[in-house]
Amino acid sequence: MAEYRITIDKKVIAILGPHLYGDTASIIAELVSNSYDAGADNCWVTIRTGTAPEVVIEDDGVGMNPDEVNKYFLDIGYDRREERPLNPKGKPVFGRKGIGKLAAFSLAKRIELYSSVKDGQKAGCILDFDKITKENREPDAILDEGIVFTAGRLSANGTGTRIVLKQIQKNINTTYYHLVNRLIRNFNVDLDEFKILIAKNDEQPWTLDYAQLDFFKKMDTIMTIGPEYKLKADEVRKNDIPERYKRVFAYEDSLADEKVRGRLPTIPKPIQALGKNGEPREIDFAFKGWIGTIVDKKELNALVYREGASGDEKHRISVNDNRITIYSRDRIGEYDVLPKVQTEEIYDSYVIGEIHVDVFEDNALVDMAISNRRGYEETDERYMTLTDALKLLVRFIVNHKGDVQELRRKDKKEQEEEEEADKIKKSFAEKTQTMSILERKLDHDECNAVVEENFQFMRAARLSQSTKKVLISHDSENKEFGSFLMRIFELLDWDLANSFIFTSDARTNVPHGRDIYEYLKDQFREDIYVVFLFSRDFYDSNVCVAETGAAWATNKSHSNVVVDIDFGDVDRPINNAKCGLATVIRGLMGTVGACGLCRHAEAVSWTVMGRWSGVEDAQYQPESTDESN
Repeated sequence: MAEYRITIDKKVIAILGPHLYGDTASIIAELVSNSYDAGADNCWVTIRTGTAPEVVIEDDGVGMNPDEVNKYFLDIGYDRREERPLNPKGKPVFGRKGIGKLAAFSLAKRIELYSSVKDGQKAGCILDFDKITKENREPDAILDEGIVFTAGRLSANGTGTRIVLKQIQKNINTTYYHLVNRLIRNFNVDLDEFKILIAKNDEQPWTLDYAQLDFFKKMDTIMTIGPEYKLKADEVRKNDIPERYKRVFAYEDSLADEKVRGRLPTIPKPIQALGKNGEPREIDFAFKGWIGTIVDKKELNALVYREGASGDEKHRISVNDNRITIYSRDRIGEYDVLPKVQTEEIYDSYVIGEIHVDVFEDNALVDMAISNRRGYEETDERYMTLTDALKLLVRFIVNHKGDVQELRRKDKKEQEEEEEADKIKKSFAEKTQTMSILERKLDHDECNAVVEENFQFMRAARLSQSTKKVLISHDSENKEFGSFLMRIFELLDWDLANSFIFTSDARTNVPHGRDIYEYLKDQFREDIYVVFLFSRDFYDSNVCVAETGAAWATNKSHSNVVVDIDFGDVDRPINNAKCGLATVIRGLMGTVGACGLCRHAEAVSWTVMGRWSGVEDAQYQPESTDESN
């Protein structure tokens, strides 16, 4: 009978085994990786629930004889890439650290291994966690007659491996559907060459299919990196979302646009990395893949596998697809890097992506994967270079998502206004006493002309009211004076959120995800009135200077308010003859301070209303500067 020996201190298994991986999907994915590395065409995963739950992983790979079990499976820390960097099909292997098999002890206390190689030579052993760690025992061998396989789950040569996990330490009764969804996202290999089939109890196995993950039918923005991913951009172009609400970019093409190029990372980028022996090496760091946004967050739910799930199971299935996943050598390296590169804007929650960075698993460089295979060493130069690049890409995509959403909002508002106008028009034509009188006095064409003219008048009035805005141009150092003006308009019962742009107030700030310059440029194309809050700090602000130039260039109406300078100090091209509110602001500031200004808002509201209404500029002098006034 063959002997099986673990080549590591058993205490290491006791310490690492139960804590190496946290979730069932990652544990099973590790064992599926072994099947891929064995050159299997098929890997079957079966979840058996009930009073004695089991997880069974079977494949039709090359299998192992007893010596190979000892050398490759039981040698903890064996670096497969040193000796066998390619699997029997000539593909790069997933395994590297040789500790993945310990992950099974995070799920089960008993591991049964059955394997068969060409010519019918068999191997089999049982790894009992308690015996190994508490009694310092070696794995128990299984007699040849006890080494049995499921019919039809060996190769044509009779080769393959079967692993059974028993004495399960986690609740796997609700694992099946979550496992399907996670496994389909764990590998980026050709699933026609390597099929992963998963079943629950005696149900028919379900074959994992990447077609289930058709993100691109539901995306409204995308940036592809690498020529091979341009096809993904084409899929977004062809989806059912109206062209007006899509933004599609290819990194290579975008470099030709100087305006866009300045907002993108440099790929490839020369960096210094550590070689396997710790020596510094110059490399060209590069990655490929895609990043974009989903049109609607609820669309992600449609990509979750629920077929056959009970109502209760459907309720519990939860797979977070709002993420950017890192792959290296076709296997998931980090499930979600988005929290480290997000913009903190609302549209981060729409971002999805897949980034492929093979240099993370370059055999010539130091191993940067952390022990549980669920991420990378964040201080490695390769990782920092990637996250810096992704921050730029995410910012670029989120800004365009904001543009798309803003366009949708405008279109929706216009549609609602048109619908409301149609209702008014219909109401006027059908229900008013005026129309009844007109119908007796006028012919059909004349009545229609009256209806149309009234409709156009009402529509123009509504449109003017909805588009007119006030921009308070100011430096952040003097935001309290802008807040004072906002309070005045609030007392006048204005709709602040829809009528003002004042970036120091959350109610009237630049919309989430919008570039401030692009947003203000759009606003200067509308009927906007600018209130300049001039101060010594005003001319130190690039945004304020840009707003001054834009108002002058577009000949927009404006008023001047000065805080700590004189009107003569207001630089051209803005007309410094407009007196505005200097006396009011400085007079009140000298007596009550910034915190007391709002108590005088009603007294000043007449003056500001005069500016907006087109009344000739006039200085307002309070009767007294005493604080009690």
